[in-house]
Amino acid sequence: SNNHSCWVVYDSDLGSVEFRRVGYDISVTQKKMSDAGLARYLMDRLSQGR
Repeated sequence: SNNHSCWVVYDSDLGSVEFRRVGYDISVTQKKMSDAGLARYLMDRLSQGR
């Protein structure tokens, strides 16, 4: 599993697709999710890289 944030950049003029990844502090994100009242399974998914 890969626990980096991922997004795609699509350039329609060039017809190119680029996947980008960046690391982030999962425990800080999970704490913020908990503070916001989000479901536990959503926080657990981050630990699994999902």
